[in-house]
Amino acid sequence: MRNHLLRRHPTIQTVSLKKKSESGGGNCGNARNGDGQVFDDMDLGIVPVPDSQNIDNSDTESVASSSVSVSVLKQPTLASCLTNIKSFRDNGVKSGELANAIVFMIAKDGLPLNTVEKTGFQYLMKVVAPLYKVPARKTITHMIDDKYNVLSAQLKLKIQEVEALSLTADVWTDTHNSQSYLGLTGHCIYENKLMSIIFGVTALTEPHNADYLAQVIINMTEKWDITSDKVVAFITDNGANIVKAITNVYGKNKNMPCFAHTLNLVASQPFDNKDGLDEAKNLLTAVKDITIYFKQNTNAADSLKKAQHHQTKPLGLIQSVCTRWNSIFLSIITIC
Repeated sequence: MRNHLLRRHPTIQTVSLKKKSESGGGNCGNARNGDGQVFDDMDLGIVPVPDSQNIDNSDTESVASSSVSVSVLKQPTLASCLTNIKSFRDNGVKSGELANAIVFMIAKDGLPLNTVEKTGFQYLMKVVAPLYKVPARKTITHMIDDKYNVLSAQLKLKIQEVEALSLTADVWTDTHNSQSYLGLTGHCIYENKLMSIIFGVTALTEPHNADYLAQVIINMTEKWDITSDKVVAFITDNGANIVKAITNVYGKNKNMPCFAHTLNLVASQPFDNKDGLDEAKNLLTAVKDITIYFKQNTNAADSLKKAQHHQTKPLGLIQSVCTRWNSIFLSIITIC
């Protein structure tokens, strides 16, 4: 470092942060300890500083840019310490920032609300911010509701500025509790950027006829101030009930069937018909039976894993599901 400064920055002198030894005097250069070991200037805490005697005012800026800056540790004042402590209390600056970060984490990652009550999370926050008191689950729930109200109001203003909006609706059933839901999403161009929106998910409590689905969709769109003239397309699957519901509300021209769902119907049609491909049906039946056997037999599944011990990542069998359109293809691939 010293040679570099002398060669590249001759106008910069080095000054020791320690007192010069009694035998020294003048420039420090390299110093020796009692054992004769040579210390470099940087080991002695020497930093380059500009020489005011050799530098005129015009060169001050260039020298400052090439010199090494020194960070000076300053003891905090009592007032600043108290301010920092108060910022972690309720309604404090740091407290609000951490609370908003927790709300964002739960919403963004889809975490349960009781995350703030878990021991691991509380230990993490104790290490990261010992002065911060983690909000209770009830407090976080209220904060999420408040954040939703603020963001939804902002989103409504954006929707008002959008000229064209494409909606998508789908109905599915949670097999664990046999509860059906309808989800509504939207896509539009806002400020020359594609924007996708999840408007909400509604639990269906009545038979899924066209009139009921139409009313559910109307309620959801009215909640977001979405007028029918703003909707240019409404994408659904090919179910007769949802197609009729959209046709009754927005007209036949605005309803568009999902291309992926239509393609899946075309591909699965030969296997569903009685006069379909017998050989293909027999193959799919055999693949399904093999998969079910290993899924239901623990010993057989363990033997299958041991047989693949030489592979870096053993393959598992995939059960075909009618709602997962590529599952039949994947189940055949794993067998073959």
